[in-house]
Amino acid sequence: MECSNRALAKYAREARFRPLTDIHRVETRPPKVFKGESMDITFREADTRWVHHPHNDALVISIHIGTKNVHRAFVDNGSSTNILYYSTFKKMGLPDQDMSGEDSWVYGFSGAGVRVMGSIWLPCTLGESPLSVTKMLEFKVLNQESSHKVLLG
Repeated sequence: MECSNRALAKYAREARFRPLTDIHRVETRPPKVFKGESMDITFREADTRWVHHPHNDALVISIHIGTKNVHRAFVDNGSSTNILYYSTFKKMGLPDQDMSGEDSWVYGFSGAGVRVMGSIWLPCTLGESPLSVTKMLEFKVLNQESSHKVLLG
């Protein structure tokens, strides 16, 4: 805080007069309105043809990772990391030297640990143009078999 004589005089001068802004009369701005196209995700009755009700099915999607489309990507919002299985890593044509070495373990529901082979940053695209988003995500590479190719945390 500035404590010079000049600053004190300025403060005293401002305190003698009514302020130019009255904070009790500031109006809130109206909320911003999204001006782009919105695309709702909806499901029709025909989409539930193979769904047994009541259900708690997992969300399995296709995602564009690097230069490849990867099908059977399991979305698990309870997972703390993104996992790319080594078999998928090799099918994507990525060389092992692209992985950065890592000395860590991943633990699943059973409590059993799996050693991480390495980690890699890859661009991931969700959606279709013009309604798509691309982000760089870090994946832990595991040498383990799975019914899914990728786990998104």
